[in-house]
Amino acid sequence: MIIRPGELSDKREILAIAREQAARLPKLKVDLEKMNEVIVGVIRDNKHFAYVAENQGVIVGVLGAITSPNLWAQRNSSNVVLWVSKEAPAGVRLLRTYRNWITAKRAVKIAGISPSIDLDARTLRLMELNGFERNGGSFLLYN
Repeated sequence: MIIRPGELSDKREILAIAREQAARLPKLKVDLEKMNEVIVGVIRDNKHFAYVAENQGVIVGVLGAITSPNLWAQRNSSNVVLWVSKEAPAGVRLLRTYRNWITAKRAVKIAGISPSIDLDARTLRLMELNGFERNGGSFLLYN
């Protein structure tokens, strides 16, 4: 298994994974055109984070985060919008890659994830073990 930056050629597989996750929110009306545009934007713009886990040519995990100005801090924030692992240890490896990317970015002050679905307690613990602090329903990494 390799962890690597997402490429435009991965878009179809990432979109399929994103659609699977969107289906977990039954009251959400999915806008496939917007999803496609966001995925392309995150992959193309290096201010964002888009990495995949690939196993024998198949995408088995993805972590995407959008970086934007922070309302309260002088520097930016980065928010995870998609984190999926279909095979161990893709999820933890993607999370560690994201953490390392954040700590190397002086422009980003705070990063994290605010789960919109219930996550397994092991996943929550994994985030804490990798430096993310629980804050309400969010897990934050301060840089």
